[in-house]
Amino acid sequence: MIKRSKLVPMMQVFDAPEPLVSQGSRPSTTIAPQALTFMNSPHVRKYAEGLAGRIGSGKSIEEAVDKGFQIALGRPPNKIERLENAAFVKEQMQSYEKADSKNARAAALADFCQILMSLNEFAYVE
Repeated sequence: MIKRSKLVPMMQVFDAPEPLVSQGSRPSTTIAPQALTFMNSPHVRKYAEGLAGRIGSGKSIEEAVDKGFQIALGRPPNKIERLENAAFVKEQMQSYEKADSKNARAAALADFCQILMSLNEFAYVE
């Protein structure tokens, strides 16, 4: 059931059908507000932190990157993806450590997971 006066904003961004008329088909779009929703949504950040908790327990950064790709995208990263994402996580950890963050590793892995969940490959099945 959809209450016409209480539409869900995130669903509207991701091509929810018009609730006033029946829909035979819906378009599938990729637009900037979708990316901005994934970048700025507190809900998405919470999910990214949850995924980071799953991939980051006691493993090396490279193993965490591998596990993140496997869980989020259903595939292992290629060599370049592994190197670049591990470097990103390490840079984020250094940045958080400079800012005296209590758990720099967890925050850096959450950043990485949020990026994974922002990929078109995550949102759209081919």
